Amino acid sequence: DVYKRQVMSHSDIPRSAHPQPAAPRLSQVYRHRAWQVCLILLAALLGTVQAWAVFNAPLKLQRTDYKADLAPHLRYLIDGERALTPEEAIERVPTDKFKPVATSIVDFGFSKARFWLWAEVENASKAPGTWNLVIGNPLSDDLSVFLVPTSGEGYGEPVEILSHDLDEPFAARELAYRNFMATFRLAPQQRAGLLIAYSSKAATQQSLFIESPDYFFAQVHQEDMHNFFVLSLLLGMTLVSVIYLTALRSRAALYYGLYICAAALYLVQTDGYAFQFLWPSWPGWNTMAVIPIGAVWAAAGLQFARSFVNAPKNHPTLNKLFVAGLIGSALMFVSSFWLFETPWFTLIALALAVYCTSLYVTAGVAAVRRGQAGGHFFFAGSIIVVAPILVGLVSYA
Repeated sequence: DVYKRQVMSHSDIPRSAHPQPAAPRLSQVYRHRAWQVCLILLAALLGTVQAWAVFNAPLKLQRTDYKADLAPHLRYLIDGERALTPEEAIERVPTDKFKPVATSIVDFGFSKARFWLWAEVENASKAPGTWNLVIGNPLSDDLSVFLVPTSGEGYGEPVEILSHDLDEPFAARELAYRNFMATFRLAPQQRAGLLIAYSSKAATQQSLFIESPDYFFAQVHQEDMHNFFVLSLLLGMTLVSVIYLTALRSRAALYYGLYICAAALYLVQTDGYAFQFLWPSWPGWNTMAVIPIGAVWAAAGLQFARSFVNAPKNHPTLNKLFVAGLIGSALMFVSSFWLFETPWFTLIALALAVYCTSLYVTAGVAAVRRGQAGGHFFFAGSIIVVAPILVGLVSYA
C-alpha cells in the first residue's frame, strides 16, 4: 500500500514539473545546417579549382628517356560543322567550350564531327629539346597538329607541324612509321600549346603520347619486332592446324585457315601495318578497308562454325541463321564501297558483327550439348575470341 501511494503520488505530478531536456532553438538548427552546406560547397569549389589547375598546368617535358601520356592533360571541343579555323579554336581555349577529357583514352565513338584537342607543355630543362607527339590512330581521315606559343599575354600564331588528308600516300609521311608523328622543338623553359584537329570515318579513338627521340626510336624497333613475332606465331600455328585438320579429312580446315588469315589481316589493318606494307599508294582504300575486311572475317568465321558442327545435317534451324549471316556479310562487303560514309551504315555493321559473333558461341553450345568431339575446345575458343570483340563493340555503340 505504501508503494502504491508513492507511485500514485508521483504520477499525479504534472508532466511539466519533471525536468525535460532543452529543445534546440530553430535558429541553431538552421545555423548548423548552413555550416554543413557551406562546407560541402567549399569542398566542391576546391575540387573544381584543383581540377582546373591540373588541366591548366603544363606537362613538364624531359629531354631524354622520356614518355608521357597526353590524355590526362587534354581538353576537347566538338566541331560538328567542321567550320572552325585554328585561330577560332584557339580563341575558345580559355572558355568552357573546351571540356576536360573524362576518360583515360580519347574516344568519342563513331562521329563525322571534327574534334579539337588542346594541351599545354613546357620544356622543364635548361637546354633546348626536341620531342615527338605520337598519335595512335592510323585511320584518321583528316589530321592537323599545331604548335601554339604561349605567354602571359595570351597565345601566339599557330604553327602547323603535321598535316594529313585522305589523298596522301604513305610515302608522304615525314617518317616511315605506321602511326602519325609530329616533331616539335622548345627553347629552355619555353611553354607552348598543342592544338590537334582530327576526324575519322572509322573510329575516333586516339592514344597520344609525347616521347623524347631516343625513347621513341628505341621503342619503335622493339614494338615492330614484338608485333611481327606474334603475327608470325599466329600464322604458323594456323598452318599447322590446317595441315592437321586436312589430314583428318575435316571440311572445316580450309574455312579455319581463311578465318584466322582474315583476322590477322584485320589486325594488321587497324594497327597501320597494312598501309605501310600492303597498299601504301591507296590511301582511299586504306581508310575504308576495315569494314570489307571485317565482313570477310565474319563470313569465314560463320562458315567455319557452320562446317564444324555440320549445321545443315545436325542443326537445321541454326543452319538457317548461319546462311542469313553469310548473306548479310556478303551484302556488307559489297555495299561498303558505296555506303561507307553514311551515318547509319556503321551501326548496321556493328549489328552484323554482334549477330555473327553470337552465332559462334551458339555453335559452341550446340557442339557441347551434342557431345561432339572437340566441342568443349570450340566453345572455349569462341568465348575467348568473342568476349573482347563484344566488349569493344558495346563500348562504341
